[in-house]
Amino acid sequence: MCKVMSIEKAWFLLKTKTRQEKRAMENLLRQNVDCYCPEAFVEKFLRGKKSQVIEILFPGYLFVNFRNSESSIQSVKNTRGVQSF
Repeated sequence: MCKVMSIEKAWFLLKTKTRQEKRAMENLLRQNVDCYCPEAFVEKFLRGKKSQVIEILFPGYLFVNFRNSESSIQSVKNTRGVQSF
């Protein structure tokens, strides 16, 4: 028996430009591309005070699934904020 992976569940990794994960994500969402950028709360000392901040778990990377949209690989690669596919 042969198992075939569903195309809808095929996620890809994109390299973003430095500190432009959110920018790339916004532009990809406008193209109806599913994006995932995992974040976590981290306790840090800022100006001598302890505070919680949100940090991206994998800086410089986004997980995308564009099979359900009309976008092509080329349009995803040329999206503002994306460095490489």
